[in-house]
Amino acid sequence: MLRRPLLDRVDAFMRAHPGFSISPHYMTLSGLWEVSDGKGTAQWDNGFRMMDDLEARYPGDRSN
Repeated sequence: MLRRPLLDRVDAFMRAHPGFSISPHYMTLSGLWEVSDGKGTAQWDNGFRMMDDLEARYPGDRSN
């Protein structure tokens, strides 16, 4: 199965869900992907698993 590039998925998700911010592992002090929804922050060690979970939990238009 061919997967969309990770950063394309992140960009599309953030456009569809402007209340979220996603910081890649190389931009955080923790060294993990960090997702904030304005109420809290979750950390992920794998960007693909993070996006699989976010896209499943917060469906929206991912065609952008």
